[in-house]
Amino acid sequence: MLCPSCRRQLDRGAGFCLGCGAPVAGHAAPLELVLGDRTRVAVMAEMTIGRSPGSTLVIDDPTVEGRREKVTRLLLCAGRIYYDITGSDRYAGNEQVAVARVELLYPFPRQEIVDLIASYPNLTEIIWVQEEPKNMGARRFMFTRNREREIVPEGVKLDYIGREYRASPGEGYPAAHRMEQDRIVTEALTV
Repeated sequence: MLCPSCRRQLDRGAGFCLGCGAPVAGHAAPLELVLGDRTRVAVMAEMTIGRSPGSTLVIDDPTVEGRREKVTRLLLCAGRIYYDITGSDRYAGNEQVAVARVELLYPFPRQEIVDLIASYPNLTEIIWVQEEPKNMGARRFMFTRNREREIVPEGVKLDYIGREYRASPGEGYPAAHRMEQDRIVTEALTV
């Protein structure tokens, strides 16, 4: 199941749905040119992500070199939550956690995710982290039961960290949002 925004764009004829930051959005036009003029590319980007320092297209954790064997928890995410996690004090020096960002949501990048997971030999858990509630966002699309069987190795636990099921994505108050965001980041980085 796709998030409602991606589903609407795909129903309108988009060939790809990218969830990406502002620096990556510039790559969508060349992608559209390469694929031909009949292919539409839908770019889903948050307004604030372009102001995040160091926002670039990153799939694998750039700090993981030399410590792949120590990583036991792989965090997969899309969107601004990546910058919240990597900007946290708990992330610096945490050798057991790696963070990977999934930019291309549709078509599903199955082989890239399988290769990424295989590059961590001592992985015990894979966690999808998102700031949207559990019934919203990309979680339901990323890990259907069939995909879970295809990409998650035996003996590796798949889990979710984020907001619980809600009727609305918003907290209602900025202070409550920050507290919940801090809880998500702390829980994701605590092994």
